[in-house]
Amino acid sequence: MFSLALKCRGRAGAPVIIKLQRVTHQARPHHAIFLPDRKRPAMTQIKVVGFTGSQLNPSRSSALVEYIVRGIGGEGAQNYSIIDLGSDFVSALSRQAASESHGRIWDAVVDCDVLVVGTPVYKASYTGMFKHFFDVLPIDSLDNRPVVLTASGKSLAHSLVIEHQLTPLFRFFNANPLSRSVFSLDEEFRTNSDEGYDLHRSLSERCDVAIEYAKKYVENSERALA
Repeated sequence: MFSLALKCRGRAGAPVIIKLQRVTHQARPHHAIFLPDRKRPAMTQIKVVGFTGSQLNPSRSSALVEYIVRGIGGEGAQNYSIIDLGSDFVSALSRQAASESHGRIWDAVVDCDVLVVGTPVYKASYTGMFKHFFDVLPIDSLDNRPVVLTASGKSLAHSLVIEHQLTPLFRFFNANPLSRSVFSLDEEFRTNSDEGYDLHRSLSERCDVAIEYAKKYVENSERALA
């Protein structure tokens, strides 16, 4: 804010001083990251949800998503896969036609603060049921939502699915696919005593990079909204 004084004469010839003030507003930095206009919880309370497009249990894709979800949101984070939707989900062509259990999973995805998605790569793309799940969501339901993209496959050539399939899908919803995505090869997993999958060190290190990037993204967003 600054002031400016002007000196002039009135009708009777007496000097009159007019003070002008201008208020300048601090511009928002162009590099700040902004999330939807909703009350943001503390970093330890953010809602992190994972969704996997694998039809297998256990699956490498689910193990990958669960590792990242826990790393960002802790034990309170939620994980779902298309298995949780049941066989009747294929006939759910709208929210109105879906079951109550379908609606709960949709609501969890829509209401989360950070979304982590994963899919095995089939025929150079994500699974059909994975796409069907998001087909039913309104176009603005993921507006500005940070999304961690992951995929798993047998060949590095399949890693292009993240750039050419997953990124455009979530850009359509005006979400924010984070630049630290993770693609995994089948040999980067090992079976554990629970008949599930653990991540080899090379893969877990890449996941840790994505986890820290997502945490920093949310932290910067909260600071910008403060």
